[in-house]
Amino acid sequence: MQSIATEIPASICTASTIRAVQSKRVLRVLFDSGATKTMIKRSVLPRGVKPRKLSTSKVMKILAGTLAATDTVTLRDIRLPEFDKNRRIEEQKALVFDITCRYNIIFGTYFLSKVMEWYECSLPLRDSFSLDTKSFNDMEDAMFVKTEDELLGDDWLDSFATEILDAKYDKTDVKDVVKQQTHLSASKQKDLLELLEKHSKLFSGKLGSYPHKQFHIYVDPDAKPVHARAYPVPRIHLETFRKELEHLISLGVLEPQGVSKWASPSFIIPKKDGRVRWISNL
Repeated sequence: MQSIATEIPASICTASTIRAVQSKRVLRVLFDSGATKTMIKRSVLPRGVKPRKLSTSKVMKILAGTLAATDTVTLRDIRLPEFDKNRRIEEQKALVFDITCRYNIIFGTYFLSKVMEWYECSLPLRDSFSLDTKSFNDMEDAMFVKTEDELLGDDWLDSFATEILDAKYDKTDVKDVVKQQTHLSASKQKDLLELLEKHSKLFSGKLGSYPHKQFHIYVDPDAKPVHARAYPVPRIHLETFRKELEHLISLGVLEPQGVSKWASPSFIIPKKDGRVRWISNL
């Protein structure tokens, strides 16, 4: 393992607002386990932000040096897109510093103790000079965290996403179905009704099962586990996605799973009637 002098835990992040003022900047992040608080450089604060004065100044030693802070701000709706482009942290208070530092924001142990456990994934330590201007710009473009929002507005995902309706699991009245078949003669309608009533459980609105044989999925013992990142879910789909996930769990189709070496991303698409269809990219 290389020393901390050559490897730095660095990444990028965004915050929707800083002290209630909208922010569009992508920030260079330093994860510093030697610091306790979250700190942000004054020069990256949005225009119009007025930090709140501390009753006493704070002096802290961090990987980037020693800094003194007399002000504080609150960051809201924070995203760390390298970990997960969809999940967000509601709120985080940060001390404001003025010293020359190549990082815009520093997350200390108070932040890390929450975030690292939530995401159940990790990033490799970087060379201390690896996050240069070119790699930063490439990363920014790849994560779609700035360009679309600035050009199209905060609701660009809603604008381009097709609305998906909640699933419908209602019981079907077979008598009503038969009555709608007006092109059939009375005797044919009677035959159809008898057939549908004979298989009425197919119209119960519940998910059935195949009880005649047990099936197994055999995994090649030499196969290497694949743990794929979750797909981002458009905000317009979040509630429908959550409802369908909970419904599939209640039916026993899916079950909660903790940390695993195997993971496949899932997403939802609309059926022909506009209702939700659950897809897993196996």
